[in-house]
Amino acid sequence: MKVMSKQIIMIKNIIIVSFFCFALFSCATHVLSPNLVKNAHTNLPINELFENPLPYENRLFVFGGQIVDVKITQEGSLLEVVYIPVDYDGFPRGSKHPNTRIRALFKKEYGILDPIVYEKTRYVTIGGVFKGLQPGKIEELNYLFPFFHIEEIFLWNRPQKRYPYYNPWYDEYYPWGWGFGFGYHYRRY
Repeated sequence: MKVMSKQIIMIKNIIIVSFFCFALFSCATHVLSPNLVKNAHTNLPINELFENPLPYENRLFVFGGQIVDVKITQEGSLLEVVYIPVDYDGFPRGSKHPNTRIRALFKKEYGILDPIVYEKTRYVTIGGVFKGLQPGKIEELNYLFPFFHIEEIFLWNRPQKRYPYYNPWYDEYYPWGWGFGFGYHYRRY
């Protein structure tokens, strides 16, 4: 009887620990604050924004983009991005509308978005309020930009360079011979 009860207690403990491990590791976190994400619409109805922007004004959206330009103005930092939809974590993933550009203003009361840090080709996730369509230009082309006031912004790290093949026996500083050891090689960049 005592052996059976110990086995039952051990099985219960394993089940409880497994449940807590599952609960801990299955929680996905968004890059923006939970309150903003809860109150926002994820991704943009691009076609509807251009056709009829009035119903979407003053609505909060979460979307991603690749930075095209950052300008510091009297109102704040004006960010121009190529629109990219975001996944459940807020990471920009693919695009159905690769040619749609968006302008978003980060008010100077919140600080500035330094153009050195927020440089071209970096990815961002933006939580912003839609304010309407704003006329502008892309080089010589007249363009209507969907315009947002940024509530929150997340700048993604640069992607790491990946090398398709790495020979552990080769060292660019000592390219001769095979050497000894287990093949561990520290790559110098």
